[in-house]
Amino acid sequence: VTLFQQRSWWAASPQNPDTIWGSQSTNYENMDPGTAKDDESITFTLASNKVNAIRWLAPARALLAGTTGQEWDLSGGAVTDPITPAAVNARPETTHGSAFVLPVQVENATLFLQRAGRRIREFSYDFMSDSYKSPDMTLYAENISKGGITQMDFQQELDSVVWCIRADGTLLGMTYERPQDVIAWHRH
Repeated sequence: VTLFQQRSWWAASPQNPDTIWGSQSTNYENMDPGTAKDDESITFTLASNKVNAIRWLAPARALLAGTTGQEWDLSGGAVTDPITPAAVNARPETTHGSAFVLPVQVENATLFLQRAGRRIREFSYDFMSDSYKSPDMTLYAENISKGGITQMDFQQELDSVVWCIRADGTLLGMTYERPQDVIAWHRH
């Protein structure tokens, strides 16, 4: 569940694991289907070769969705166009797959846990390629997530740190200062 473009967005029921529902505009609790006016509620299913269950939604430049097999960019067409019942543009961007752990948003990036629970990826828009990229933030510290990560959160002040809980209870931190290219893991 998330909020984006004046709507509440819900995803992945047990019967429809790859479906997304959006409320009526500015009426966050009203999911009643309408007559396809732009402010009516929205329902759509991600069109993919496989049924990939949605694991998270995140508001960013567009509405982002992480599934078990792909990461998606959802918009109304152009990035500035709102998503409406008549205008839903769902584009798969990367194919890493996402774990069932809420991502954290830091500046212009959404940091998410890859499906196996061992790698944190930085999902961000790249202007030069006009697409999203998701480099591995654990590339130089692969052993730090041994056993898997079960939770993530973000601390903005005093230092920018992404905190993670490993499956064995160990607290991990990733100092994350992207403008200075600082990505440093530490165990506590």
